Formats: sequence, structure tokens, C-alpha cells
Amino acid sequence: MRRYKMTPFMTLLALVACQSLPTFTLSGDVRDVFVADTLSTITLQVQVGDEIRWINTRAGPVHIVFYDRILDHLSCRRNFDGYYTGGAEAILRPHQSASLCFRGPGTIRYTVGWSSQLRSGALSHFGMVQIEAPSGYPSNRRHLLQFAADHTDTLPHLGR
Repeated sequence: MRRYKMTPFMTLLALVACQSLPTFTLSGDVRDVFVADTLSTITLQVQVGDEIRWINTRAGPVHIVFYDRILDHLSCRRNFDGYYTGGAEAILRPHQSASLCFRGPGTIRYTVGWSSQLRSGALSHFGMVQIEAPSGYPSNRRHLLQFAADHTDTLPHLGR
């Protein structure tokens, strides 16, 4: 029996090829927030498990920061990192995107900033994500565990 070894080139090729695949959540909803001279949506209402994707349409980089420690509330995370912000910080180059999915209801505030030739050299815009629970979503931990066990085929999973 012949064994095949994956070379670094093949690994790189596989990673590059997969970058163009569409991303989606198990709930099926992806909500885009376009960052231009302002945010396309200041207050975004989503359901638990929906993916929120920030897309930089500016000519320069933008910086997205969630000041609350939200890492424990995420079911998916792409292009967000940051030690001091609990994994909720992204620096996006032009035409780059980053996304998050939240596993529970709540209201999350964030800031998007970028350099500017006007004023003091930096502009910031504030945004908010309101995550709503689906009907039948449990209100305490015991019920949450039972809800998760009953809906394993429809809930987003951590590690996506």
C-alpha cells in the first residue's frame, strides 16, 4: 500500500483554493455590514447563530473592535483576534472581510475606525448588534442544555 505525503505546496494550494468558497451558517443567514464612509447598518438585528460579516469597501484599512469580552458568546469567528479584546478585534485591508456568529441573545456594541486626512486624523463609527432568540429558546442553563440536545441538527457549532 502506497502512502502519500502532503507537501507544503499542496497544503498552500488547498488553503488558497478554499478561500473562494462561500461561507454560511447552519441557520443559513449571513448579514453583511459594508464599511464605507459610514456603516451600511448601524443597528443590526439578527437571530442566534446568524453570521454577521463586515466588509471593508474603503480604499484603506479599517479597525473593528468589540470592547466587551465576547469570546465566550461566539459560535463562529473568522479574521477576528486580539488578546486584550477577548478575540474581538479585526484589522481589515480593502475588500477584506471578517465575521462573527453569536450563540445567545443580547446586545453587543462595537466601533469601526480608520485613518482620515480630515480633522484629528482618525474617524470612528459606532455600531450595535441585537441578537434575538428564536422562538422556544430556553431562559436558563438546564433548559438550554435540553434545547441544544433537541436541536443539534440546526444549531451552529463552535469551531466552524
